[in-house]
Amino acid sequence: MTSRFSWPRLPLLALALLITWVCFPKRYNVFPLDDAYIHLSYVKNLAETGSLCFNPGEPSLGTSSPLWVVFLVPFYMAELDMYWTVQIANLLLLGAVCYLATDIMRTLAVPLCSSEGETTAWSLFPGLLLALNGNVLWFALSGMETMLYLCLCLVSFKLYLQKGFDHVTGFVSGLVFLARETGLVLALVFIAADFAHGRFRSLGKGVAAMLLVTSPYLWLTVRLTGDWVPSTARGKLASYVDGGLDWKRIPKADLHNEIAIQGLIEKRILREDVTSHDHVLFCEDIGTESELSERLHAAGIPNDEGLLAKWRVTHRNHVYWYLKTAFLYQRYQPHNWLLMAVVCASLISLSSVTGGSRQGISSYFLGRSVGCSLLIAWGLLHLSLHAVSFRTLLHNTRYLADEYLILAIVGPLGLVGFSRRYPHTTRLLAGIALLVCGCGLFYWREVYAHNIKQVNDAYIQMGNWIRQNTPEDARIAAFDIGILRYLGNRYTIDLGGLVDSSVIPYLARRECGEYVRQRNADYLLYSRNLEVDYFTGLYLAEYQGQRLLKQTPVVHFETPQYPAPVLLHSFRMDLTRVTGWFEPTAGGIQRAFSYDERSFKVINKMVDDRLELVGCDIDQRVIELIPYYPYGVNVVFFFKARQHLGGFYWIHLALFDSDGNLFYVFTHVPTHNLLPFDQWPVGQIVQEHHLLFAPTPMPKAKFRVRVTVNRVPYLDRSRIDELPWYELGTFENLGNTLHPMDHQQLMCFR
Repeated sequence: MTSRFSWPRLPLLALALLITWVCFPKRYNVFPLDDAYIHLSYVKNLAETGSLCFNPGEPSLGTSSPLWVVFLVPFYMAELDMYWTVQIANLLLLGAVCYLATDIMRTLAVPLCSSEGETTAWSLFPGLLLALNGNVLWFALSGMETMLYLCLCLVSFKLYLQKGFDHVTGFVSGLVFLARETGLVLALVFIAADFAHGRFRSLGKGVAAMLLVTSPYLWLTVRLTGDWVPSTARGKLASYVDGGLDWKRIPKADLHNEIAIQGLIEKRILREDVTSHDHVLFCEDIGTESELSERLHAAGIPNDEGLLAKWRVTHRNHVYWYLKTAFLYQRYQPHNWLLMAVVCASLISLSSVTGGSRQGISSYFLGRSVGCSLLIAWGLLHLSLHAVSFRTLLHNTRYLADEYLILAIVGPLGLVGFSRRYPHTTRLLAGIALLVCGCGLFYWREVYAHNIKQVNDAYIQMGNWIRQNTPEDARIAAFDIGILRYLGNRYTIDLGGLVDSSVIPYLARRECGEYVRQRNADYLLYSRNLEVDYFTGLYLAEYQGQRLLKQTPVVHFETPQYPAPVLLHSFRMDLTRVTGWFEPTAGGIQRAFSYDERSFKVINKMVDDRLELVGCDIDQRVIELIPYYPYGVNVVFFFKARQHLGGFYWIHLALFDSDGNLFYVFTHVPTHNLLPFDQWPVGQIVQEHHLLFAPTPMPKAKFRVRVTVNRVPYLDRSRIDELPWYELGTFENLGNTLHPMDHQQLMCFR
């Protein structure tokens, strides 16, 4: 590369990158996501014990990037500050990514440009697109391995353009795989290209070098997990794909409550058999419509065509789901539509490079610029991998960072071709692309500021509290485990399957209660929002299993919700103490539903001369509506039997609109009859917890929450006003969140 390209323009690129990096807010020791601290936990343990482990003394592969861990270990051993080490290292790696993108662009643009000056100017464009891309800056400030991975991807790509897939390229491709397992896609593209060109000798050397680099890690993976697939990937699949977000189950509904709940509750069908006083909670897939009809009948639920029509199972394919999710994601980032439009126009105009003929296009892609073909093949194959198997688009696109590299190079290549016919229009398009990226910086700066505030106010505070207030030998089960282990410094039981794959069978069934009991957890840490409550299914352990779970709230930390292009389940962290596991015998069930001294909203109303509704506790969080998930809230009721009950009662929890009309009612038997009414202890408080789901869609309006308890299983809606309703509070549906209303708002509402 000539000095004319390298130095006069590199300061401009470095200056743009430095300015954007400095403009992003930072908070010491706070990264924008919990996963970054998983890496740091592995770094700490590898440096101190010499073993790749999350909990000291237990080897595991819970890091998605063993190379990133090994890369950071020397800095930890040198006792450097890990926060600034990670941030500065990622800044330098981002600079290398921008530089390599310009270098590769120059190589690919030479056949298209008429002069050295034109080549030099266009080669700078990909670096600027990346430096001004707020999402890429988010990657660089996330504390994750993304920049190391992207840098190695470009190094391997540059080596392939120079040497093909020889031993050097194979060695670097092995490092790409160790930086992130999806790097295998790029290596497969190289191997396929060399195989097609008949370069078998060098290809053999490259494959051998790659296997030499990766074989120790693959051997360790098989030894620790019994599978070639790392536990991190299996855990993500079990949480986000194989369970609630299964494309074959969108949408379905909660049979018992006759409301359309999408995608989740089909595995949770509740039956209260009032004839035999039996409690059955079973978990099965709904299956076909005929099977659905049979189960409705078996559960004693009215089986009419209107109800079946409400519940008809709709099957959708992978591509539809993925594209719909992609459009949903873009809704949060309107500036990306413009950028994507420019890129699409560039790709279409690439045909002008060759005059639009089929022979010309083939000559360019397969001859003069096979590199462009490799980039496009890499992007399509990588995107297809996620569309078919992973489908985790809503994570600030951190699993699709490869696509930014590809678009940043292929898009400008199209503009180069377009400029040969329409030079003035091309300059305008190039300026628009840079302007759009620059405008996006403000959006991503705000997202990053919210992210680090959320992590600090909820995660960091919880981690520090746990370290200061729990016994050193405490065992804590959690879905988000990074900060708990790194800052809380307590033995961590992974409920997400990232570190320990033994939880995955329980996670796939959404029933982790038995796993938590077997692992002897002392505390449960909830990343409190509906999808994580559902992922682990711990709430079910209070009603089913070999032992019944009893847990008591200890402390919680929370942060206000905000719109963001990511599935967020950590606006509030709840720590509960496991107070016991009880056998489902008469005495054990009574102890499982006994009062645990928690505070609650006092009602103290007599239902009749036998039963008193003592109070209720409704989770006062703001509830976010997540795509394909219903609204859900945790509710605890407190009852006291004044004498032997002698029969069934039903709780009717209702939502009324601002005009006093009944909008929805959720009806169930206290404790779902797990504690039979003839066994209720007289004079003692019975406490029962529920995860309740609201109907969707809901109108944007204010709602009053009321409850009544009686011996009638179905309410006569014509006589609703005659029932004794007890006020529990109010909330407002703002379209994407449910907001509890404070006391002053409640008074105005009335």
